[in-house]
Amino acid sequence: MGDSHFNISITQGTVVKVLVIGVLAWALYLILDVVLIVLTAIVIASAIEPAVRFLMRRRAPRTIAVLVVYMFLLTLFRHFLPFRTVHLGGLREVRFLTALVS
Repeated sequence: MGDSHFNISITQGTVVKVLVIGVLAWALYLILDVVLIVLTAIVIASAIEPAVRFLMRRRAPRTIAVLVVYMFLLTLFRHFLPFRTVHLGGLREVRFLTALVS
């Protein structure tokens, strides 16, 4: 068989690029929660903007318009998505918990 030797060389620039990309990926992982919160805030602000503009055209101040839209949405979610209650597993546990409290 033939001699098939080949040479692989990794330059310092390649090592630096890999390290920089690794550090940036690690930093992004650390601030991922903040990034997701900011993106969620941007989406919500964009979604309520038409309703806020509608109220502003009716001479409502922007702050009041935003608060009215948020209160409307919270009320809407409250009525259509009721809070879940914790299932205690039966009457015996309820009596036990009541006895502990009193």
